[in-house]
Amino acid sequence: MDYVDRIALVNNVYPYLLAQKKLAQESNGTKGLTDNELWNVVASTAEGYRFPTNNRVVSGINQTPQAEVVWKALVAEMPADKLAVLLEEDDKISKVGQT
Repeated sequence: MDYVDRIALVNNVYPYLLAQKKLAQESNGTKGLTDNELWNVVASTAEGYRFPTNNRVVSGINQTPQAEVVWKALVAEMPADKLAVLLEEDDKISKVGQT
C-alpha cells in the first residue's frame, strides 16, 4: 500500500491557504479562495479519517480527524508553525494506542 505523508503535505500547503483566506477577506471575496475552495484543498491534503485507527479513543476522548483539525486551525487563522506542532503531537497520540 502506498503511503502519503499527510502532515508534510499539510505543512507545505497550509501557509498558502492562510494567504488565500486573508486575500479573500481583504478583497471582499473578489480575490483569493472561497471557503468552499479552501475546504476542498484541506480535504484533498489532510487525512479525512484515522485509518486504521478510526474511532480510536485516547485518554477517554475520540480523536478528531486531521482534516477537521486543519480546518479549525484555518478558520482560527492559526500560524503555520503552531499547526505543525499540533499535528505532530496529534500523530504521536494516535500511535500510542487505545488507553
